[in-house]
Amino acid sequence: MIVRKWMPSLLLASAMWLTGCASAGSDRVATPPLLDYSDQVQQHAASELESLGPPCARDAVFGGCSAIKRFVLDYAWIRDKIRAAKP
Repeated sequence: MIVRKWMPSLLLASAMWLTGCASAGSDRVATPPLLDYSDQVQQHAASELESLGPPCARDAVFGGCSAIKRFVLDYAWIRDKIRAAKP
């Protein structure tokens, strides 16, 4: 008898809980914050990057290529994706 008494309340609570889960996070995208660099730091980094060789491939190293340049290019690509995902 006790189960029958609480059954409607439990069903209602369960339905509300499941409905909340279905709609709460479906439209949200979590993005990490992007750090801002001063113009001076960006200019200094750009001149350092210019002095490096061409970027290495992601899966191989060949003579004169720069792994650091590859990492920076990939980092820039990731930053662009994060910016695009922000509201």
